Amino acid sequence: MTDVQKKNRTVLDTIWRPEPRSLVTSCRTIFRDILSLYMNRPELSPFILNTDEKTEYKTALKDLPEWRHLSELHLVEHRTVSSRLPRTRRNPLFPVNYLDREIRKNSAAHCRETVRGDREVGMTMARMVITLGYHTFRKPYRIDNRVARAETKTHADMVGLLAAKEARIAFERLYTKRHVWTHQVQQAEWMEEIWLRRKKNPPVVCFRTGVVPEKGQPGNGWVARHLVV
Repeated sequence: MTDVQKKNRTVLDTIWRPEPRSLVTSCRTIFRDILSLYMNRPELSPFILNTDEKTEYKTALKDLPEWRHLSELHLVEHRTVSSRLPRTRRNPLFPVNYLDREIRKNSAAHCRETVRGDREVGMTMARMVITLGYHTFRKPYRIDNRVARAETKTHADMVGLLAAKEARIAFERLYTKRHVWTHQVQQAEWMEEIWLRRKKNPPVVCFRTGVVPEKGQPGNGWVARHLVV
């Protein structure tokens, strides 16, 4: 961080801090969902999880009994890769690095040195889901403005995400059916946190004075009733 960023961080830390082990908790939720998908495979082949060297990842994995059990069976392995390695296609973290580039390129709030940062965590997470959904199911896998193609395959088509009949029906009803939380077949923990606005917003702070102004503060916990039941 720059000197200015360090000073701003010091001011913010005196007013608000995230919950202890919040990053570990979030990682544990994600890893649990990944393992759930893995264990639902018809056949369990060896699975390698590549991450950078952040220690919270190891802590989160050790907290999961599913990971410990699969590790004892030598079915899963956690490999760490330095985040300072060149971001080439040979880098084991290339899928994450590519997605990070796409988010920074296509989302104004995540551009470097942006002045359009998000205020509300719940809305930020909802927009991120929409961004990832568009990239997966709508954006062409290859974009070539020199050639006109009648049928352009998306990223989802390339990996067969819509191969199953149930998946195709759900995708076709995405814009024509009223979706409410209590009617969702799959209710993953990360989906619930976004849909029901579980995350609390940090306050907006004036870094020049260190004061939290009364006006312009983000709300907490608001969710449209018709999206819940």
